[in-house]
Amino acid sequence: MKLILGLRKTGFSIARFLSEQNINYKIADSRMSPPFLSKYTSLLFKSKPILGIWKSSLLTEVDKVFISPGIAKSETIIGWTMKKNIPVISDIELFSRFAKAPVIGITGSNGKSTVD
Repeated sequence: MKLILGLRKTGFSIARFLSEQNINYKIADSRMSPPFLSKYTSLLFKSKPILGIWKSSLLTEVDKVFISPGIAKSETIIGWTMKKNIPVISDIELFSRFAKAPVIGITGSNGKSTVD
């Protein structure tokens, strides 16, 4: 089972991708009303979002965690994953594992918005 942390653009995108690949996951957000909640629930994804304070029980049966960029690595749940040796990866790493074509990355903090 995979765990997605965060239900905003990145978490929503990962959930959509995992759903399309028929990969089982659960998604959690520490907020009770994350920004993409209504969009997520309207598309009737298989996994019901887990909202509110994260508990260590979220990691039950989890073999990989996908972290959204807005979640600090200092969050308690990330510490729990490290203690359990559960890999924590980003959406970019997930993409790179499934991409079949060559990939060009634009890095840095300036200028990417002008590259479409």
